[in-house]
Amino acid sequence: SLSATTVGNPKAHQHYLKGRYAWTLRTGPSLEAAFKHFSQAIEIAPDYALAHAGLGDCCLSLLLHAGVSPREYLPRAK
Repeated sequence: SLSATTVGNPKAHQHYLKGRYAWTLRTGPSLEAAFKHFSQAIEIAPDYALAHAGLGDCCLSLLLHAGVSPREYLPRAK
């Protein structure tokens, strides 16, 4: 489990949590919101591994649930 000491930036973590919540809904709009939150978390804390993992999950989910272009999102998922 994550403790407060393992989260380097609370603002980045807040975006990560919002992204994870939106990701669980698995609709086109919610996945787009999740993508934005994960991206914002990475902008704030570029080394935040959980946000990078969330962004990868989100890209794959966008491919499956929102019909986005594989050319654009598959490389991001990797």
